[in-house]
Order: sequence, then C-alpha cells, then structure tokens
Amino acid sequence: MKRIVGFSLCLVLLMATSCSLFNSYKEMNASSITNSGGTAPADTQASLDFVNTFLGISVTESVAKYLSDKAGAEQTTDIQAALKAYLKYQATGGSLTKADELMRHSTFNASLGYKGPVNSTTGTADVSGSLSGTLPYDLLTDNFSKLTTASYTYTDVTHLLLTLLLSGELDNIPMGDYTLVQAKLKNSGDGKAYMSITTDANADPDTYAVRAELKLKMSNGFSLKHTDGTGVKFTLFADVDAKSTTDIVDNATLLEFLDQIVFTINVYNDSNTLIGSETISLKDLINTPT
Repeated sequence: MKRIVGFSLCLVLLMATSCSLFNSYKEMNASSITNSGGTAPADTQASLDFVNTFLGISVTESVAKYLSDKAGAEQTTDIQAALKAYLKYQATGGSLTKADELMRHSTFNASLGYKGPVNSTTGTADVSGSLSGTLPYDLLTDNFSKLTTASYTYTDVTHLLLTLLLSGELDNIPMGDYTLVQAKLKNSGDGKAYMSITTDANADPDTYAVRAELKLKMSNGFSLKHTDGTGVKFTLFADVDAKSTTDIVDNATLLEFLDQIVFTINVYNDSNTLIGSETISLKDLINTPT
C-alpha cells in the first residue's frame, strides 16, 4: 500500500532522545488547526482514503525531492533512493574517501531548523529540530569485503542510532493536487538497531540478525484541501515503545516487531466533527493489498 512509504519515512525522520519521551503524547485538538476551506468527504471510508492518498503520494514525493537536494544528488521522487543518498552524505560528511573499516560507525549532526518560504511565494515554514546519530558506513556502501572468516558470526558488524527533535508549523504549501493549508508538528523518538552477520563456507554474508528498539511519540495536526474542493483536518499521533523480543531474522520476526508500532489517524471536517478514525500498525500496512 502506498501509504506505507510515508509511514516508514516517519520512522526514520522522527527518532529522538529526550526526557519528554516518557511523557504521554495525546492527540492534537482539531480546533487548534486552521480550517481547510473545503467540503469534507461524504463518509468515513472516503475521508480515510482521502488522507491516506495524500500521505502515500504527495508527502513522500515532496520529502524525497528535499532529501535528494540536501544530499547534492540528482533530484528524485523515489523515497528509498533519496533517503539512502541523504544518509550516505551525512555519514561521510559529504566525502566518500574516508577509510574503509569493518565496523565503520560514522557520526553526524544535521540541523532541521528552517524559517522562510517553501515551494512558492505563499508557502511558509517555521520548524525547529536537529538530527544526529551514528550510521553504518559499510551498510550504506554495501561493502562487507573484510568479512573474511568462513562460517563465522560477526556480532555488531554495524549499528544504527538516530536522534531527532522536530516541531513547528507549515502553512499554505502546494503539494501536487493538494494544498497543505496548515501542519502543526510535535515529534520525538529514540531508535536503535544492531546487526550481526553469519558468513557461509565462502566467507560471504549468509544470514543476518537484527535487534531493534523504537520509542516514538507523535502529535501532529494537518489541514488539507484538494483542487476538486474536498478538504479535511486530520491528526496523526502515536505513543510507541517497541522492542524486538527475538532477533529479527526473517519476515515473521520482522512483522512481530512492526506490529508493536501503532499509529492513529482521526479525520475531521471544518466544524471539528470526527468523520473518520483508523488505528493501524506497520504490520497491518505492509499486509494490506495495494
């Protein structure tokens, strides 16, 4: 399902370390969000489809363009390619000539603060935040050439640690057929992943095992209008404390971990009346047919 891409991106971008992680995040009050100026969909499913289409297409493409630009790479709407380019750029400090080591854990710090125009003369943003952490250089470059021992398990070959704080407001931003009338953001989280690799008889990587943890707090509100005149407000919030109970080694153990990561979407009309609600895990999103 297309919206899985948007949610997966959130997991990467909304990881943070903060004392506030242990405070419960609640849904943003719909009345605090600017009216969309549009006509709400006629029923519950239509309202959810409207929001999910936006999350799966417009947000993903816009963020992919932003990330590829920041990385100095060719602009793309492919979120996977853009994210890899951005993380690789951050991990290497803009240089790909760093020494090649087996356990290369490159640290980085990036500011996400911005105040000014966005996409057009009408769109504006006032956002504060920072992204820092430790990234696996070898993993990003697909280079495990120093795994030289056959039939051996290398523990903590690489690990991923990300910390981020992101909050603020965006207004009147065109996004394809949509206008993001307003977005209010409040997010924090803490993400960790550690990988071990077992080689085969030829000393090539054979099996992988990952231990993962994620604390994720989200309290976001949006006002959205389509060119056809449809408009809604919606909130997206989460209060996640997920931890892999066994090593993630296959789809089954991955889905067990993703089932702990739950998001809630509530859709409102401009009178602040709830017209659609959905609580869904990343496991559900992956298993939902396109």
